[in-house]
Amino acid sequence: MKQIKRIGVCAIVILAAFFYAHIAKTNAVYDGQNDSNTFEITENSQLTVEQEFICQEARIDGIQIKCQVQQTGNTSVGLTLTDVASGDTVAVCRKELSEIKSGKWNTFSFETVENCKGKTYRLELEGEDVTWFACRGAQPKTDLYINGSEQDGTLLVKTVSNRFDVETFGVFLILVLYVYLFFRFLNRLFSR
Repeated sequence: MKQIKRIGVCAIVILAAFFYAHIAKTNAVYDGQNDSNTFEITENSQLTVEQEFICQEARIDGIQIKCQVQQTGNTSVGLTLTDVASGDTVAVCRKELSEIKSGKWNTFSFETVENCKGKTYRLELEGEDVTWFACRGAQPKTDLYINGSEQDGTLLVKTVSNRFDVETFGVFLILVLYVYLFFRFLNRLFSR
């Protein structure tokens, strides 16, 4: 009977870890090791901002961008994602300025784009009353354009992939094992 209980508890823990590990995994396009002092805001006057990047994941379910709203109004921000090799537009998203949190990471969700790993994409942002955070110094194989002119820097952009994450699964199981062993140690220590 004890053996069946142990197997049942283990199965429940593994199942819980499996569901917990389905996350929105983000991958930074910019250099995440940069100090936040190197972050700057792009010019307020831009109408179009373009950022090219190479996707690190097999799929993209959205884009996270750090931005700041200059003034609230009835306007919206447009996002277009284009496959550079084929020239095809693979995703389009619009977000009202009232939905954007100023100075925070904002997620622009769209229908899943599959087979993305290693492909180069161009992210195009349009909006007059919003500015974008960028990091000084261009990352390898990324190009930033503001109103058609190339800039030295990389937008603070992350790709979002809704998927099973092995690392989160493993960490959850290790944490449960650690807690179990710790309480077992305490039980032995105080049961004498």
